[in-house]
Amino acid sequence: MGRNISTKQYVYNQVAQDIITGVYSSDAIITESMLLKKYDVSRVSVREALIELCKDNYLRSIPRTGYMLVTYSLEDVINILDFRCDLEVCNLKRAFPKLTEEKLRALGDDFLNGCFHQIGQGSMIEHWNANMEFHLKLCSLSGNKYVYDVLEKLLRNSSYYQQFYRIAWNGPYSFDRKHSRIVSALLDRDLNLACEILGSDINEVKMSLIDRLK
Repeated sequence: MGRNISTKQYVYNQVAQDIITGVYSSDAIITESMLLKKYDVSRVSVREALIELCKDNYLRSIPRTGYMLVTYSLEDVINILDFRCDLEVCNLKRAFPKLTEEKLRALGDDFLNGCFHQIGQGSMIEHWNANMEFHLKLCSLSGNKYVYDVLEKLLRNSSYYQQFYRIAWNGPYSFDRKHSRIVSALLDRDLNLACEILGSDINEVKMSLIDRLK
């Protein structure tokens, strides 16, 4: 456990990662005693972590039984991805007139030097984190905190996308080139191309899910 992280946050992170990577099935029952044994921490820390996981829609409480994963239908996830596409593309269009040469150069530097350019490398969870950080960075360019907070909540605080992302990850699609193409299009001041690639990047996950689950 890292020095700067609370025991509650440690348990939260571990359970969330296990949900994302498919350790727990959709009908699994998670109990306090199970987590106490697994992580050897206090009951208070486990209970607080479980409360936060319920608030963030990873888990739901089953009285006198334990906790189960919050599950979503394919239709739910498709609707969420459609909303994300509309939100991110419109936000980029609004941000574009504000993008000075200095901001564009900083975006290029951030992409080359930041962790969010490592798409296609490492484990699925590392890929997911890199993908998430890129989309949040792109969203931040507009300076609209409300839009950023909505997207951050969609990406960080719920399990629906991550659970389905695992399925898309194992599909025939490639998620490792579009981010660099978005950055290149913005550096070339080609807004239409950047928006087209951004929409395609989000919709590629949707198409993978539809192909594999319908």
